[in-house]
Amino acid sequence: MILIGVVAGWMLGRAARQDQPTLPIIGRAPVYHGFLNQLSQPVNSSAFAGKVRLVTFLFPYCSGYCPLIAKHLAGVETELKCAGLQNRVQLIAFDLDPGHTGPTQDRVFLKQYGWNPHNLHWQFLSGSVAQTRHLVRDGYHVYYQQVTESKEDAYAAQEKAAGTYKLQPHELNALAERVKPNYDVAHMNSLVLVDPQGRVRWVSLQANRVSGGHLLTLIRSLLPPAPEKGNEGTGLS
Repeated sequence: MILIGVVAGWMLGRAARQDQPTLPIIGRAPVYHGFLNQLSQPVNSSAFAGKVRLVTFLFPYCSGYCPLIAKHLAGVETELKCAGLQNRVQLIAFDLDPGHTGPTQDRVFLKQYGWNPHNLHWQFLSGSVAQTRHLVRDGYHVYYQQVTESKEDAYAAQEKAAGTYKLQPHELNALAERVKPNYDVAHMNSLVLVDPQGRVRWVSLQANRVSGGHLLTLIRSLLPPAPEKGNEGTGLS
């Protein structure tokens, strides 16, 4: 009877895994060293080996998509916790404005949108200007560019004239209101899934709109099955 139960459990587990999506291997995620998280602690990419990584790219003074992404991912982390997956998944954001911001601003930004900065299940990483450019543009192939307000207005006018303009969201960012930067950082609205072996497996350009349920399905497809309780050390073969 025990053997029948074990076989039946294995077959059910195998069937469930077959229902999971099979994500292609897109490429290797970049390796990095010497970044700082929101607590000013040094972080290397090797710290996240063995975990699924949910990676995004944020500008701490942003009043557009970045607050939406941050609030959305804070909710996703709650879903991960409810699913018992929070210790197998790492949320990572890279600061796209390292020339003007760093751990202090990253910490404030996370707190504004519902995340305890001392909870390192989500780490907001900043490096030097050169490190960040190499990692984000060359490693993750995510475009970003600092632009003046006047240039941004000119781009918007050109898009309106061409009929390609899309209204951008405007979200409250108390940090930006306090600092009042005279520039913006234009960037792709990207969300990237990296598997436990460090391979990029999925990319979205609508980071704030991917449902938490869909993300959990994708994340589960990249995780090896957890060992079943009570089967460790049984000597079954």
